[in-house]
Amino acid sequence: MLSVKLPDTAGKTLYFPTLQTCQQGQTDWSQIPKEGQDEESLKSPAPSVTVTEAEAGGDGHTAHAAGTESSATESSAAGAQAASGDDGGAQARSWGALAAGLGGLALGGAAFVRGRAKNGNAAARE
Repeated sequence: MLSVKLPDTAGKTLYFPTLQTCQQGQTDWSQIPKEGQDEESLKSPAPSVTVTEAEAGGDGHTAHAAGTESSATESSAAGAQAASGDDGGAQARSWGALAAGLGGLALGGAAFVRGRAKNGNAAARE
């Protein structure tokens, strides 16, 4: 979770110039559009956030200068609900996967013990 204090100016766009480093080089995402310039025309635009008016009601956070926190929370909750409740069987599949994993662990342990016992008997015969 990210928590920031945003300015009270609705419509203001904040830019966050970023240097992205990867195994095969880096990209400097620092281009900020000039007045009237389309951000899409830039090769490496800086990430940005546009401040919006706060929405009254809902979660009771009317003192915030921007609706981004409420919107992000609502979007996260909606995404989590969609991911977990897609067909109602996600929890059953999770338990099934856990049972299969534990069964595999038990079978692997049994094979290990049998192998050790077999090797022990062979060593005793020699």
